[in-house]
Amino acid sequence: MPNISTVPTVNHTLKTLLAARGGLTGVQLTWAYPGIDKIQRESLFFDRTELSEVSGQLGNQTRHETYTQYMFVCVKKETNDVQVVEERAWTLVGEIEQQLRTDASLALGPANNLKSLVVQFAGAEAECYQQDQGWSCEIRVALNVQARI
Repeated sequence: MPNISTVPTVNHTLKTLLAARGGLTGVQLTWAYPGIDKIQRESLFFDRTELSEVSGQLGNQTRHETYTQYMFVCVKKETNDVQVVEERAWTLVGEIEQQLRTDASLALGPANNLKSLVVQFAGAEAECYQQDQGWSCEIRVALNVQARI
């Protein structure tokens, strides 16, 4: 990884790791919002990033990045039971949490020019709403990332 932000590498690696999880089989997993006409019934995608950076001392190439990476978990079902929809959405959030518990460094390290990396689940906010044909639940997940390059 060149001496740029870790955001693209972290997102790419997390997306790859999540795609391999059995609990996410069949779930659409995209880099960004796929669009209203392309979003599937179950979808995870990266949203905005809020980043701050502290450069090392003069002459020191070390940088510290701290950022919040947001992801969206979306579930839509043709049902009258909103509880079923919301429970499925939280199950998908649980897959993200479990992946981070398994390896908060995402197996990234010196080979990627990283001195350290920690990605942690920081919280979520959910909204469920009725549609013409059923219910939708959207959960915005916040991930705290601390990296030293």
